[in-house]
Amino acid sequence: MTTRDPAGDEAVATPAPDFRVLFESAPGLYLVLDPDLVIVAASNAYLAATMKARDDVMGRPVFEVFPDNPDDPATEGVRNLKASLARVRRGLRDDAMSVQKYDVQRPESEGGGFEERFWSPHNSPVLHADGSLAYIIHQVRDVTDFIRLERQRDAERPLDDAPFDAMAAEVVGRAREVADAGRALKEANEQLEVLYARSQELDRLKTQFFSNVSHELRTPLSLILAPAERMLAEDNLPPDSHGRRDLEVILRNARVLLAHVNDLLDASKIEASKLELEYAELDLAHLVRIVANSFETLAVDRAVRFIVVAPEDEVPAQVDPRRVHQVLLNLLSNAFKLTPKDGTVRIELRNATGDGAVQFEVADSGPGIAPDQRDEVFERFHQLDGTSTRKMTGTGLGLHIARELVLLHGGSIGVAHAPEGGALFLVELPLLAPEGTEVHAGDELAVGGTPSDTFLAGHVPPEPARGAAPLALVADLPQVLVIEDNVDMNRFVCEALAPAFRVHGALDGREGLELARAVKPDLIVCDFMMPAMSGDELVRAVRADPSIESTPILILTARNDSAARIDVLRSGASDYLLKPFFQPELRARADNLVKVKRSEKTLRALEMANERDRIARDLHDLVIQRVFGVGMRLTSMLSGLPAATGERVREVVDELDKVIADIRTTIFDLQAQRTAARGLRRGVLQLTSDAAERLDYRPRVHFEGAIDTAVDREMADQLLAVLREALSNIIRHAGASAVEVTVATESEELVLTVADDGVGPAPPTTPISGFGLRNMESRALSLGGTCGVRANEPHGTIVEWRVPLRTG
Repeated sequence: MTTRDPAGDEAVATPAPDFRVLFESAPGLYLVLDPDLVIVAASNAYLAATMKARDDVMGRPVFEVFPDNPDDPATEGVRNLKASLARVRRGLRDDAMSVQKYDVQRPESEGGGFEERFWSPHNSPVLHADGSLAYIIHQVRDVTDFIRLERQRDAERPLDDAPFDAMAAEVVGRAREVADAGRALKEANEQLEVLYARSQELDRLKTQFFSNVSHELRTPLSLILAPAERMLAEDNLPPDSHGRRDLEVILRNARVLLAHVNDLLDASKIEASKLELEYAELDLAHLVRIVANSFETLAVDRAVRFIVVAPEDEVPAQVDPRRVHQVLLNLLSNAFKLTPKDGTVRIELRNATGDGAVQFEVADSGPGIAPDQRDEVFERFHQLDGTSTRKMTGTGLGLHIARELVLLHGGSIGVAHAPEGGALFLVELPLLAPEGTEVHAGDELAVGGTPSDTFLAGHVPPEPARGAAPLALVADLPQVLVIEDNVDMNRFVCEALAPAFRVHGALDGREGLELARAVKPDLIVCDFMMPAMSGDELVRAVRADPSIESTPILILTARNDSAARIDVLRSGASDYLLKPFFQPELRARADNLVKVKRSEKTLRALEMANERDRIARDLHDLVIQRVFGVGMRLTSMLSGLPAATGERVREVVDELDKVIADIRTTIFDLQAQRTAARGLRRGVLQLTSDAAERLDYRPRVHFEGAIDTAVDREMADQLLAVLREALSNIIRHAGASAVEVTVATESEELVLTVADDGVGPAPPTTPISGFGLRNMESRALSLGGTCGVRANEPHGTIVEWRVPLRTG
């Protein structure tokens, strides 16, 4: 280093300054830390203020050298300093701290212990050339004397200075609060910066994920579309065949999936700023007419008035034809999806404005868009109606991509209220490409875009067949109601169930509920997300209707999360099936639910039959026995009555016998129908078992021949009725101690023999009398047989009931 001699021009050499000496001799209190918070330098003033020797602090961690006072649990100096140094290391920015109280440790030579100090610290980073952290300068201003002086003044200040003291205390308190708030704000800002950086990274990863997945999906989609299109083009399938219809469904839905994949790819390119426009010269009026032509058939099918306004003269412009075509397709598709039958959709191209721009208008007569939602419709994945009853389907990317493509052209897009009553989308594009941009000739880059059948696939599928499927016309098959708003899926489910069920179809929840009330199906198969009425709303409506409340409901859902499945079951659904599913699983679940319902119906019928049996037993116990007792008492009075009166009493007794017989017949008719339905052999055993309770012994039963297989239902019913009568007579009149019942098929006849050892029959010359015996005979005659009563030697009665077996 050289300087000029004051006396002349001769250069005088001077020594270079010793920066270490300068730093250590500086009057300020400085401490230098490395990035690991190890002390690497300290000014003499700092060492004097902290009562430390240089050798005791160099190379040691700062908080090991200057710890908190263990006798003061309320101290926060070290904790606050750690937080400040952490902010400097993280943000590489200065950090100022409010006045902090520190307890400096005295040397043992001066008595040890801690001495109270008050410092105002400031921490500054020192960076390497590459921007990384090299050191942290910890500078403090010692305000201990000031604080002590203030304390002394507070103690000596007269009482009349109290207002001033209160004000000073408030100022100091407010200063502390501001310092604390500033520190908290710094920490919050740092946390926000970290969270923002993390969200940016997650957004980047999400965009990259969508891009990768979309690319991976395009290959299998191409391998689906190409063979299916080739098979349809070969025209080897009849027009109305199931094979052709299945191929059309595959193509239609694969194109829908491809459209969604393309949207994801475009969105990922836009987010990554990798989507580049390819400008070309073209006629915008011609482009509008090409786009509109894709929707003419749809307008006719939907009964929508479609208005196309484009100048007859050319409107030349320099734009990316494929991307403008995509924008108009998206806008028109949304308009048609929201426009009801007999509504209006309009697309209009206005001539160039004075500032060199052109305007497109796409309007509809749908529900419109509320003013507070008009900015949100352009956000990614945003849909105005995100409920389970939404009518709009899709990914929510169409309008977002449309806006980004318009902005890439340097244009603008907005939403307003349309004169037609719905939404109006206004697009403005510059007519010229940016200066210096390569523009292709009009015939060098053809107008392209997504074909109309691809873009509109899923929105205009063929109308499904309603009512029962052709293969399900058997009257006794269970009935299934399929409620699904996607026509292809509706047809798929109906055809999967048609071989085993009578199938009915509905395209929304409200229509499905009315159809369920009309046909009373054995099972409802229902989509979860539908227009007009969602799946869970339909379940609650069915469960609240007494006429169909017990109908099992199988929910089809694409929501594969436990909360959604629990909600479906809690709402009253019987089962759920995740999409996509296989036809065998659908049929198995449907069959199981129908079987469960029919089993429950059978159980209810058995419960009713048991109730019927209970009523029959009550009639027997409470009525017959009492009426029989009345008759017996009247009969015992006959000997003491005059002849005329006795005759009238006898007539009353006979009438009571007829009443008893009628009740017994009714009881049997209630019980015999169920016992016969379970087989003749079991019915005979059941009746004799019931009789044993009243006889106090069990009758002996014999079977000979093929009883259950050779006897039809009607003959079995009649035989059981006769057996009931015979056993009832024995219980009432025979006084028997043994009963033997034989049922046999012999010589083409069905023979029932009931023998007892009771009082015996009437004399042989007496014809069959009494309601019970006449009933046995009439039942035999109705089947072309006979019924006879004879004595059982040495005593008792034999009733023989014989009818011919039916053949053929």
